[in-house]
Amino acid sequence: MSISPALALHSFSTLEKKSTSTTTSDNSSSSKASSKQPSIRSNSSTHTGDSNSISESLSPAGASSTFAEVPSRSSIVIDYQNVNTDQLAILDDLGYVDDDDKGLLDYEAQHRKRHHIIEQIHQSEKAYSETLDLIMTQFYQPLMTAAKNNSFDLLGTRKPPCTEREAQYLFGNMKQIQALQHQFLTSLEDRLRIWGPTQILTDIFQTWHQSIQVYMSYFENYRLSIATHEQLQKYQPFRKFIENAQNELTGAHQGKTLLSLLQLPAACPSRYTQLVSKLYEATPPLHPDYTNLRSCRRQFINMTEKLKPTLQSMDNMDQVVLVHQALTGAPFTIKAHRRLILHQPPTRLEPRTIILFSDMIVLARPSTSTLSRRQSNKSTLQYKNHIDLDHIARIVVLPGDGEPAGAIQITVFDHDTDIAPQIFVLRTPQPHDWVKVITKAMEKRAHLRQNNLTDTFLPGIAIGNNSNNNSPRKVSTAGQSATSSSNSSKGSSSSSHHHSRRRGSQTVEEKLLQNVFTG
Repeated sequence: MSISPALALHSFSTLEKKSTSTTTSDNSSSSKASSKQPSIRSNSSTHTGDSNSISESLSPAGASSTFAEVPSRSSIVIDYQNVNTDQLAILDDLGYVDDDDKGLLDYEAQHRKRHHIIEQIHQSEKAYSETLDLIMTQFYQPLMTAAKNNSFDLLGTRKPPCTEREAQYLFGNMKQIQALQHQFLTSLEDRLRIWGPTQILTDIFQTWHQSIQVYMSYFENYRLSIATHEQLQKYQPFRKFIENAQNELTGAHQGKTLLSLLQLPAACPSRYTQLVSKLYEATPPLHPDYTNLRSCRRQFINMTEKLKPTLQSMDNMDQVVLVHQALTGAPFTIKAHRRLILHQPPTRLEPRTIILFSDMIVLARPSTSTLSRRQSNKSTLQYKNHIDLDHIARIVVLPGDGEPAGAIQITVFDHDTDIAPQIFVLRTPQPHDWVKVITKAMEKRAHLRQNNLTDTFLPGIAIGNNSNNNSPRKVSTAGQSATSSSNSSKGSSSSSHHHSRRRGSQTVEEKLLQNVFTG
């Protein structure tokens, strides 16, 4: 739609009146336009270009575009309702959002996310290395020093908290893990010093992955470490040393126990898998490290899957330790092969707690001692009885008429003693499931006995009480370890290592190994 000349002239006349009334004394000498050509005065000369373009669009066809002065923006009123939309098309380009700019914003957000993940990797790795250093300086090195350097007081020999070999059983190859993580952290920090948008990290993670055998060795020794810890906790010098060392922990480590610190390496492989996966997802496809990260991520996922049974077994050992720590008055100690299978808390029909381990059934009741609860700040269980799976002669589900519904009857007979058979009745809402699980555990135990095997055997673990600790005798079966290690150590007490100490007729090491290697 075009604007008529009459409307244009009327607009110019109106503008002239407004301009004349607001013109300053300095602009009074301006030239006047003819009656046919209305003049336009301007309050500002800085908008000449814009005003010219507007005046040209409002001028009638063929009219002269020469003006003495151009109007200011503040003096022009445009009727947008009557203006052609084509004349306002330029306004559509003023607030546009370019696809290229949106892509840059997305790339910047992804870059920030990737940088945050890298910072998270650095901070977590730094904290992990500091914790490993604390384990070595606060626990391992003092224990080894005390074992090597026996001091004397007025009453005789001061007993060290543990022997060198017990410390090795307790910490495994923690020293190698410490060195590996220091190397990883150093490589990571060296890379961060020259960090840039296209920097890579895959090679650092792959170097760590190639050394996974260091962690595998620690995992294989873990159950012996747990058993050693539980056995040494009964020895007052060790217990006192550990309590003092734990009380000295400060900062983020305050309140930690040695046992909880020994569990930390088990979480490292899965933690690295999660971090590599997050880093891969935050890396753009055109990044130089994208393809390598995808391959590295697959390697870590496969590694975690292979380690899953081992890590689950270690987690189960931790649960066994927690149960043993909650039990009071139990006549047995923890064993390296023991696993937790089922647990039933007290019910209305069965007031006892039923715990099924891989080698026994434990019956206990919640402790009623207020003092014990207050001292431990944990729920405790009072031991009542236990059933050795090797001595179960018969297990059946009782019918509902003779006993309450959901009960099993277990007949126990020990062929090695003259004790008459014992009968236990356990009430549970799932009696058939319990019978199946108990039967399966009994079959596994029988299989181990028939084949002269034991799941407590640890390859490469050396026992004995030779004068030379570098050439110990190895054990292949539970029966041999229980008999030969005990007898040989008793007979060679005079030539035993000078740091071995006596508790009764056997050293702690001998008792420990006898308990660990016998089912």
